[in-house]
Amino acid sequence: VLGDRDPDELGKVIFWKCKRWAAQILHRLFQKYGNPKQAEKHFKDKGREGEVVLSRAFHDQLANSFLQMFMNMLATKAQGQFLPERFVVEALNYLQTAVTLAKTWQDMKPNCMALISHVLFPIMCFDEQDKELWEEDPHEFVRKSYDIMEDYTSQRVAACNLIIDLCKKRTQTTLVPTLEMCVGHMKAFAEGSSNPSALDGAMHCVGALQGSLQQGKLAAQYEPQVKWLLVTYVAPAFQAEQGHVRSRAAWTAAQFAQT
Repeated sequence: VLGDRDPDELGKVIFWKCKRWAAQILHRLFQKYGNPKQAEKHFKDKGREGEVVLSRAFHDQLANSFLQMFMNMLATKAQGQFLPERFVVEALNYLQTAVTLAKTWQDMKPNCMALISHVLFPIMCFDEQDKELWEEDPHEFVRKSYDIMEDYTSQRVAACNLIIDLCKKRTQTTLVPTLEMCVGHMKAFAEGSSNPSALDGAMHCVGALQGSLQQGKLAAQYEPQVKWLLVTYVAPAFQAEQGHVRSRAAWTAAQFAQT
């Protein structure tokens, strides 16, 4: 448990640095060798048959074991244990690659909604660090929110990207339950039984899923529900007492400006 220790300083301890670098190496190996078909296409004609063999071994024997390891460690975060942000980013990057492969997806599938609701969604919510920055320097808060350099080191960006990929590539399993979760948080706030942080996270999640909701074969199917959600929950958030909620409502509405 973190306790009174500074998370930034704790993340610099050699123990966590080693774990972060190990996670990054595993992710890069997974990207390069996780798909045997792609490896065969890229390496076989170049006289690099050994890398094709390595790819098959990684895919068949290692990918799911590392996936389970990352899932277990992220589960400890949901239970309140400390994980450095940079390690979380690399773990989520590994999971993002795992979504695309049938073998690893079969292991992820039974736990994907627990992952979204207990790990990814809390990361996307407005937290104490955000609150401190918002109160001290709202301009810096907005600048940081749109800084592309944050994309490489932010666990919030990594969590958002993973949710987008889950709902885009595994739509039947994840999209509707994820939207129902978000609507539940929005409804709870409207009824006075939820906190602004959860509302912020719900609007963030819905806005991030704009591509899945407005593009492709399902766009027409979801259009009435999207309009209802915007009118019922996002529009009233413009009148919220909290400035960061109004800011998030504006961002969410902008994602659906064509709706």
